[in-house]
Amino acid sequence: MMPHKFPQTLATAGIALALAILPSCGGSSTSAAGTGSSGPFEVQSSTLADGDVWALNRPIDLIFNHPVDEDSISFNSIILKPIDSEILNFPVTGSFSLVEGSDDKVIRFTPACPTNEANSNGGFIPGSFNYTLTLPTQSSGQGLSVLRDDKDRPLSVGLKRNF
Repeated sequence: MMPHKFPQTLATAGIALALAILPSCGGSSTSAAGTGSSGPFEVQSSTLADGDVWALNRPIDLIFNHPVDEDSISFNSIILKPIDSEILNFPVTGSFSLVEGSDDKVIRFTPACPTNEANSNGGFIPGSFNYTLTLPTQSSGQGLSVLRDDKDRPLSVGLKRNF
């Protein structure tokens, strides 16, 4: 009577298959989290488009290709200012935060809500006034602070929006 070799042959084939597949499961030199933070640091998009009419209390999201270094976020690296001469003395106010669940790739600016009857002390002033949003880069030559990613790389592709 011949012994059954099927279970032993199947086990050997399974081990051979596992050994052939395992090297490809090891990943690559990129981070395990898959943040894709190689290459230059760039802004990819914004919820604000050029020429938009923006609600006084609507947040603005800025989307980047790398995680952002939270310590680099300020009104010096994200410049929001009025364009119209009537309101040049009213600075834009509000707060910046990294959006939860975005792997630190989305910065949200939330305008301050006005607290006076004239609504003149909020993030944006009512009355169809125009503003500009600028994300300077190190190469823009303006000598301004710039956003940096989690690997301390400065923003290489910025953004400018008039709204």
